[in-house]
Amino acid sequence: MNIVIPKANTHSDVAKEQHLVPRTYMRQWSYNNTDSIYIFNKKQKEKAVQPANVNSINYIVGFHDIKAGDIFVPDEALEELFGFISRQCKVIYEGRELDSLRKLNDKFWDYDKWEIFDLDGVKATRKERNEIRRVILQSRYTFIETEWCYQYEDNWIQFIEQIERKVRSGNLKVLIKPQVLSNDELIKLMEYILIYDFRNIKGNAWINHIIDEIFPEELAETEIWDKDRVHKFNKTIGDELKHEVRIKSFYEFLYKKSGKIKLMIDNYLDTMGIRVCLTTKDAPFITSETPSMVIKNIDGLYEHIFVATPTMLITTYKTNNLQRYMVCNLKRKYVNRYNKYIARNSEILITNKADIDFEKIISK
Repeated sequence: MNIVIPKANTHSDVAKEQHLVPRTYMRQWSYNNTDSIYIFNKKQKEKAVQPANVNSINYIVGFHDIKAGDIFVPDEALEELFGFISRQCKVIYEGRELDSLRKLNDKFWDYDKWEIFDLDGVKATRKERNEIRRVILQSRYTFIETEWCYQYEDNWIQFIEQIERKVRSGNLKVLIKPQVLSNDELIKLMEYILIYDFRNIKGNAWINHIIDEIFPEELAETEIWDKDRVHKFNKTIGDELKHEVRIKSFYEFLYKKSGKIKLMIDNYLDTMGIRVCLTTKDAPFITSETPSMVIKNIDGLYEHIFVATPTMLITTYKTNNLQRYMVCNLKRKYVNRYNKYIARNSEILITNKADIDFEKIISK
């Protein structure tokens, strides 16, 4: 064949071990100002509280990568994955030409049936076919992880420290100030609440519920054969569908501020205000693999909470006054109550204190 088979688009500068809870976020709970934190794994209670490194937890390899064979693949990703084939080759599948990038992706799962010819009509050898497959399989489109870092993760510490400084400028136990935080800051804070919710390992509960309602349980739980998995971590059809919806949601939001995440942010901004709950370093909030979550509180009401820092938790409340927010200095018993919510709704608990009795928190 007279074609040039390029190197795979691996984007070696973009992390493969993609932390669903960002390391810069978890470092806020470091007990020695490094990468060291304490964790409590509820599935390994016999180990009690253990030291851990932020680099070694809460990540999945390639979770936000778009790969050949994925259900959602935007045009620019198709070009990265299959462009070298479409420009130099003719591919026949079951007697029909795969004459578009989209068709190549849709039929990549059945690559063994591809007949590949160069533009002079010379058919690919087995070695050439294997090399083409290898390049496609090793390539990945990394827009989501790159843009997440650029738009949100890299600015997190500077942003949240500024927010906490501002809200701590008042001395009253409860105050309502429409002017201290700007409207842009409130919008950005709401974006962080929702995007951390979508990014965590469990994903957004609303999206998961819709998929669970649409697809029969037996279909959602059908296991995908290992050789047919685009992403090895998606073991069932339900896993794959939820993952694809999350990827599409992230792409649409990061690319052009549209889609499901933007819809939810706008809905929150239209109907809810922000309550900033403050505590002290002596009575910190814990966090977990799900920093942002919807919980059922002691009054039986659903409440969206986001643990922003060890000394600041953000929650939402119903209001029609979008220019107002509330700041509360919590007593220890209310900090303990939120820690209980976090502990009961998570699996891997994170703290900067080795002497926390998580069994007691969970059982209360």
